[in-house]
Amino acid sequence: MLVEHARAFDPKDLAGLGKAVLNSVDPDLADKVLAKKLAEEEAKAARRCELSLYDAPDGSGTYLHGKLDPIAADRFRTAIEPLSKPLPTTADGLDPRSAAQRRGEALDELVRRYLDSGTSPSQGGEKPHIVVTITDENLVNGTGLGRLLRTGTYVSARTVQEWACDAKVSWFGNRDGEVALSDGTRFFTGRLRKLLELRDRGCSFPGCDRPPAWCHGHHIRSWLNGGP
Repeated sequence: MLVEHARAFDPKDLAGLGKAVLNSVDPDLADKVLAKKLAEEEAKAARRCELSLYDAPDGSGTYLHGKLDPIAADRFRTAIEPLSKPLPTTADGLDPRSAAQRRGEALDELVRRYLDSGTSPSQGGEKPHIVVTITDENLVNGTGLGRLLRTGTYVSARTVQEWACDAKVSWFGNRDGEVALSDGTRFFTGRLRKLLELRDRGCSFPGCDRPPAWCHGHHIRSWLNGGP
């Protein structure tokens, strides 16, 4: 029958007819053939997962280019879709971000949560984390610049102040003629973090309904400005 059909159908359609015939003649064998083919295709696709990062020449950011196998792509979409929903409508109107921008910010949020979770493998005896350096004067006054240790990228002192609210802060410098590094102190952890979540039930900014897991801890009125 397939030989007869081969006179009228191209190879792709003929293959589909062959599967239908096999499924009718021997369903058990058809399932085994399908399972074997799927396993081969998945193994082949898994070897094609790749990701490349290219820094923009003007220093404005990094481009991502890659390819995921179907299972990895489905896992990625499942993880990123809840984080890339448009923000609820507020007094300022609809979320102005494009879908691409929301997905980009969702990827950053996904990575941040992963690093905060403490489940990542250690690197150099510590959990991976961003390290930013800034002088104590610039941190207090919000002037000058901070610098990311890994890439050398400069960030504003205002951004470093925001990060410092919910970060591990250490002092590095010369003490008694020797280079010294203090033990880090982290804010908004443990009991204090739980109290914030119980009190605010999520983001405390008017009109925002983001859940606690999405939120950074911040003082309503900064210590730097005389807050409690």
